[in-house]
Parts: sequence; structure tokens; C-alpha cells
Amino acid sequence: MDKEISLTLNYTKYNPEAAPHFITDDLDTEAELGDCCDDVYAHGAQNLIVAYGCTRAAAHDFGKGRSVYLAGLPYSAQNTRLLLRALCWAAHSEDSLKHWFSINPATECSYYPATGRYAVVNNTMEPQTTTVFKGDASCFETELAPMELKWYKIEERT
Repeated sequence: MDKEISLTLNYTKYNPEAAPHFITDDLDTEAELGDCCDDVYAHGAQNLIVAYGCTRAAAHDFGKGRSVYLAGLPYSAQNTRLLLRALCWAAHSEDSLKHWFSINPATECSYYPATGRYAVVNNTMEPQTTTVFKGDASCFETELAPMELKWYKIEERT
């Protein structure tokens, strides 16, 4: 990442266009990453989110490692999902994302191995529909009332 400090204003800036990426795959609206950090550019990294011509999120592979840059991350269901996807990608664990996972960012799936159960919860005051992925990557769809919590046994599908 480079930060422009007004010494090269007459030079062409780096490519400020965002590209598709695993981290931003399921963003359903424009990401809200807090206050803009002006004049920050991805140099050698892939732009994921660009606002006002500045890089707001970027990712970079280097050797066996990976790095993620986020300009800011105020709390929201969508930003929580963005952070989860960034952590999975940085850890080379993209395949683990869809194990005990709910597609809808307004809902969550939590697995409790000692009890052989898992829970799906709606974190909003509105009804939600979501697809839930179990530990074996099989999935099912469920509907949840506002703030509803549903418990399932591991062998249950719905």
C-alpha cells in the first residue's frame, strides 16, 4: 500500500479499479468501511474495494503468505462477514468457510461438538431466510422469525 503525501501530485496514480475476489464475493451492497483514508493506493496488491479513487480494501499474495488491507471496519452484519471471509482467505482456508455457515449475513450458525448440536439464529427484528451449510458441506434452507433461535441435532437437516 502507498499513501500519497503530496510529493507526486503530477504523476499518474496506480490503477484504482476493484477486481472480483473471494473476500468480496457475497457483498450484497456497497461496503461501508468507515471514514475514507484519502490518497491510499494498492501498489502490487489487488484492489477489492475502491471509493473516491482510493483503495479501501486490498489483498496480496506473497510467498506462502497472504495479507489483507482494510481502511476501517465499523460494526455491521455485512462487515462481520467481510472480516470472516478476509480471515479465511488470509489463512488459506477458503474451503472451511462453508462448514457450519449461514449464507445470510443477518443470521449465524454455531456448532457445539460436545453436544452434537448446532444452532441457527436470526440477529434482526425482521424475518429471514437463509441457507445453512453443515459440517459435511451439505446444506438446507430455513426460515427464521425475528430474533429466532433454532436448535438442530447433527443428523437433522431441517
